[in-house]
Amino acid sequence: MPVLTSSRRRSAALVAVVAGAYGVGLLGGTPVVPPAGTVARPTTSGSAAQQLSQSVRSGDQPLDRSSVQALLDSLDDRWAAYLDPAQYARFEQGIDGHYTGVGVLVRSDGSGRVSIASIQPGSPAELAGLAAGDELRAISGRPVSGMSIPEVSAALRGDIGSAVTVTVARAGVPRTVTMKRVVMADADVTMTRLRDGVVKITVASFTRGVGKTVRADVEAAHASGIVLDLRGNPGGLLHEAVEVASAFLDSGPVVTFVRTGEAPEELDAVGVADTTAPLVVLVDGGTASAAEVVAGALQDRGRAVLIGSQTFGKGTVQQPLPLGGGAGVEFTVGKYLTPDGHSVDGVGLTPDIEVAVGSSPTVALDRALAVLTGLLADARTTGRG
Repeated sequence: MPVLTSSRRRSAALVAVVAGAYGVGLLGGTPVVPPAGTVARPTTSGSAAQQLSQSVRSGDQPLDRSSVQALLDSLDDRWAAYLDPAQYARFEQGIDGHYTGVGVLVRSDGSGRVSIASIQPGSPAELAGLAAGDELRAISGRPVSGMSIPEVSAALRGDIGSAVTVTVARAGVPRTVTMKRVVMADADVTMTRLRDGVVKITVASFTRGVGKTVRADVEAAHASGIVLDLRGNPGGLLHEAVEVASAFLDSGPVVTFVRTGEAPEELDAVGVADTTAPLVVLVDGGTASAAEVVAGALQDRGRAVLIGSQTFGKGTVQQPLPLGGGAGVEFTVGKYLTPDGHSVDGVGLTPDIEVAVGSSPTVALDRALAVLTGLLADARTTGRG
């Protein structure tokens, strides 16, 4: 993974990851791991982490899965996970913005109902006639009701060329289709021009390159106002989150990374930023981890108005570690704090303007446009001298 600057703080960000809040295989989320050969060795305290790390460094024979799982269980870490070779391969694939699936982004409304938020052009889902707004009811005969979003995503993903059958409902009318999974490139950043010079930039997850894409979109838009849509974004790479926040913040703190057993490290905004265009950030219960880093920084620094519902609340940082035989593990190596020193873990971020859970996605967007209209009017009728 390339180091962007020589500063200790910046390089620390590049070897750390904020894992997707829902774990492995999240559709529209991000398996997070640096490329092979560049994984930083964990510095977490505790015999289990040390034993795993030492096994890799010393070239010992790979630990069997039961031994690894026993060590992970001893960490008392809810995010610790063993990844078999297939899962770890998908983990690595995902960090570059690819996954094997059918090309849908799914979203829960918080009441147990799962729907399709968007369809990737040219995907198996589009060819099968699925559309945004369809309610997802079953995958391979298993009802979606009661499944978490990560479970739904994992069920939709699989091996290249394998088949998956889904049942959806449109206007209450059910329909079942079978699709073959293919390698898809995540459309993690999309920009839409709205009205009166306002643009909406949607970030689905923080895979490699997302920060540069957002910065380029902001610079090219010449927008009068910006809506940054982080709804349903489960996280990704920490340094990409810092890069995205940096597109709107002129220097100063973005996040503090507290690695276990080490002094806190403040990660600052870098590069040229748009600090003048009024900014609104959309969040919901699926906004987590690295997405909360961005939203929290922009809220604490007074740069943006947050609109939506309470965010997920994941404030810990995970480190991936490859094991022999293609398998790997990930476990918590620290936590992060917002610029004001707040931890979101188990709490989340409270929006400045709340939208009821389960509301139509257009409700939050309409409120964002209303807020931007007011901010733009203020800008035209006030000034400093």
